[in-house]
This record gives sequence, structure tokens and C-alpha cells, in this order.
Amino acid sequence: METGNNHPQPLPPLAPTFHLTGSAFQPDQPEQYRLTLELDGYFLKYTALHVASRRFEKVGRIELNQAAPAPWADAWKQLSLPGEAFASTHLILHNKAYTLVPQGLFDAGGINDYLNYHYGEDPQAMSQFMPLPVMNAVGVFRADRNLHAWALQHLPGGHIVHPMSILIESLLSLYKHEPKAQMFIHVRTGFIDVVVISNRALLLANSFECHSPEDHLYYVLFVMEQLALTPSETETALMGDILEGDALHLLMAQYLHHIRFEGRPLTIDYADPYRDIPAHQFFILHQEYLCAS
Repeated sequence: METGNNHPQPLPPLAPTFHLTGSAFQPDQPEQYRLTLELDGYFLKYTALHVASRRFEKVGRIELNQAAPAPWADAWKQLSLPGEAFASTHLILHNKAYTLVPQGLFDAGGINDYLNYHYGEDPQAMSQFMPLPVMNAVGVFRADRNLHAWALQHLPGGHIVHPMSILIESLLSLYKHEPKAQMFIHVRTGFIDVVVISNRALLLANSFECHSPEDHLYYVLFVMEQLALTPSETETALMGDILEGDALHLLMAQYLHHIRFEGRPLTIDYADPYRDIPAHQFFILHQEYLCAS
């Protein structure tokens, strides 16, 4: 895997809800496309990739209606896409209940036990798992039962994955030749996901709840302290819902001297509208395709 320009030109903030579609997109031929959705508690992001040409032709984001009983279903109706007709569908679910189990110790029959031990029981959720071949492990996570039932109905045959598995798998592959420790910070509303790798090994992968830029910085510096990393020397990459020049970026840049924005993969093609979005904001959606390829 490769990434492109790590220093994007500043772009204006995207609207909470937006849709960008390439001129070659053919909505009447969904069987030619791979649909991927990324869902957290605030937004539904999506991409449609033309399978034959390996080109992303549609991208967007919908702000969830928090007053709706099933916000994801309400957002899906706005898309007006036939989920069952796509070549394949993939649903990325953000959920704090996530753990890694070595492949040799993994027992599919005991996946509830892995999560109950760390997070306690949750009768409203069901356990899922995803192999991570690059580190010979399995990622175990939870999905809301109502959401899972909705996905089975509207995205039949779809694959449910956890974003932390995508981050770990893609970053270990991308930077397998880098001997020095590197930190990767994925920002989303209310949370920060932090991954640290060094010399082909995962040192840390964790999510922290944040309510201000200072919270984000606190957890970044806390992780660095725990791993004996130096803020002025550690290479740090940003991705997700953070923009060059915004309050969080400027605050982090005061303390992290080697900071950059992660680029988009160069092994995939992109329709023209992609020039209107910062590449790092859709890092997980882009890398999910490469991890599954």
C-alpha cells in the first residue's frame, strides 16, 4: 500500500451533510460497485467504488438525526441506494468494545467472554470478529443488535467490520519498513483513536473519549509518556475529522513537532469530486477496501 501527498492544501470545512458524485457514476448499475458505509454515533460516511476500474466514484457524509429512533435507518433512506443490488456491501461500525486475541488462542465460541472480561456484559449487543493476518491475531468487537438486524435486512450478505481492525491492519502494512515508532491519530466526534507501531509491531491501539481539543492532546501526550516517546521527535500522522489550521490541529502542532496529515492510497483511482475533500478524512473507508483486497 502507498499513500499520497501527506501535506494537503487547506480546504474549507465540509458541510455536516454532503454528497459528491463523479460524472461516470451509473446509479442504474449498482452491481458494478462496492458500497462501504462507516457509522459512528454522529455521522454516516459512505463510498461507492467501481470494481472493474478500482475507482471511487461516489463519496459523502450524512449527519445523523439524534432524535430518530434508528438514526442509521433514517440516514440510509436519504441515500436511496439499493443495498442488496451492489456487488458487495461493507459496514464499518465504531464501537468502544474492541479487543485483540492471538490467532492461536482464539475460540469463536468464546467471543462473548473476551469482551465481557474487558467491558462487562451488554445484552443489547452481539459479538463479531475479524481476522488480522498481518499480526496473526483476531479483532473481536460488538455491534448493536438492532443495527445488526437492520443491516441483515438492508445490506444482505454485507460484511461488518470494526475501524480499529482497519487502522491496525493498514498501518502495519503501510509502514512495515519503518523501524522508528510512529503514532497515528484518528479523530471523530467525541473520540480519538490512537495507534502506535514500531518495527513491524503494534505497541498500542486504543480509543479515548474526548470533549475538547485539550482532551485530545492530553491523551496523546499520556500515550507518549506511557510508551517513553518524545513529542518533539515522534512522527505523528493525523486522519479523520480534523482539518489543517483548525483549533485541534494548531494545538497539537504546538507540542508535536513532526506532525502530518495522512494521504490517500495511490493504488486506487478517484473521480474528480475527490479533489474537494481532504484525503485524510476518509482514510478508514479507503483502507477498508485495500485490507479486504
